[in-house]
Amino acid sequence: MRGYDFVIVGTGVGGTAVARELARHTDSLLMLECAREYRDLGGALGMLRYLDERRLERGVYAHRALMAGGTAVLSCANGPRCLEEELSGLGIDLGEDFAEVEREIGVTPTPASALSPGSLALIAAGRVLGVTFRPMPKMIDFVRCRACGLCMLGCRSGAKWTPLQWLDELVAQGVRVCLQTRVERVRHHGGRVIGVEVLGPDGAGFIPARHVILAAGALATPVILQRSGFPDAGTHLAVDPAAIVYGITEGLSTVGEPVMSLIADDMHKSRGFLLSPFSENLTAGRVVTLGLRSLRYPARRMLGLMVKIKDDCSGRVLPDGRATKRMTRGDRARMADGTGLAKQILRVAGAREPFLVGRVNGGHPCCTAGIGRIVDHDLQTRIRGLYVADASVFPESPGKPTIVTIAALAKRLGKYLVARMTDTGLTRERRRAAVCAA
Repeated sequence: MRGYDFVIVGTGVGGTAVARELARHTDSLLMLECAREYRDLGGALGMLRYLDERRLERGVYAHRALMAGGTAVLSCANGPRCLEEELSGLGIDLGEDFAEVEREIGVTPTPASALSPGSLALIAAGRVLGVTFRPMPKMIDFVRCRACGLCMLGCRSGAKWTPLQWLDELVAQGVRVCLQTRVERVRHHGGRVIGVEVLGPDGAGFIPARHVILAAGALATPVILQRSGFPDAGTHLAVDPAAIVYGITEGLSTVGEPVMSLIADDMHKSRGFLLSPFSENLTAGRVVTLGLRSLRYPARRMLGLMVKIKDDCSGRVLPDGRATKRMTRGDRARMADGTGLAKQILRVAGAREPFLVGRVNGGHPCCTAGIGRIVDHDLQTRIRGLYVADASVFPESPGKPTIVTIAALAKRLGKYLVARMTDTGLTRERRRAAVCAA
């Protein structure tokens, strides 16, 4: 089996961000993805093929997407920074990397012209109650956006940025990507990576590698780590739980704008939650999150606010891939606090009872291989050449959208590895020069 200087496990945000940095300097690069590639996105039934839903406790679920491009393909296209201060306290300054990611992805605040009457009413109500709603930074080309509000089904118009765009660029540059190839474990000897054991379409195999970057997500990366000799991986699981609070109106809603077009996060640091407008436009989706009671009200008569909390890192991912996590007393207190404030804002905005509160969904699994526990300042484990580049490395729950921060951390790692390549003579130019000299 051919060996590589770099094997990247996962084709989501972290994996593609690292690969883009490395691909400019080496052709000895392989990306492995356990799932298939899906391009026919935008339909609710299609999600049944790739949405992995985990019930953590009654009424509380965690989600991820098993597909090339990862869960970000089904994101709400939110692009705020998170954990900037916390990472800086650990000596990780992402200022330059954040700016580069935001420019390359095209992060821009939601324009005022895209806001619905419902969002304008929430802004006004927030002012009355001392809550500031600001435009959400979005990874959307608003010229192409059809404002269908179905971002989480995948974007049919191609207006939303996803890692699939970066993956396409990498393939066009000649980077080899192997789909439906699951990494079972990382093999190492004498404290140094020597490759990965995989299970793919042709059966089991071994791929030699000098460096392995795990970017399979915070539910999969710790499983690989545990099977590779890291029994302490998988702890401290957080999921950023969120619930949507709806009030009934006489026709006021956020239908007709991108989901989560605003963000109110002034209370995030002090109270541990944020608020953002949210409308589940599909009847089936409302039934899943709210139950049959939602059938009594059409989407255009429901004004919704999402409450997203910064949860305690109290869960665990087991070696067999199962996740265990319960909402702690602190989690429930933060959710109750946020839900109470959401109801106040909705009431001032013109909504009335009954207020419907949906089930709790966690869409940001993280912290299962945290900085300072499993990886160091450079995202390297105690095994030389083994790195992690996904939300597993977060030191704590962000309670905010994670995509831009994952990309910035991974970009920083890519730059670090490129610098090391230059020092050790692994760059494409040096390889070619050696061949010519021979």
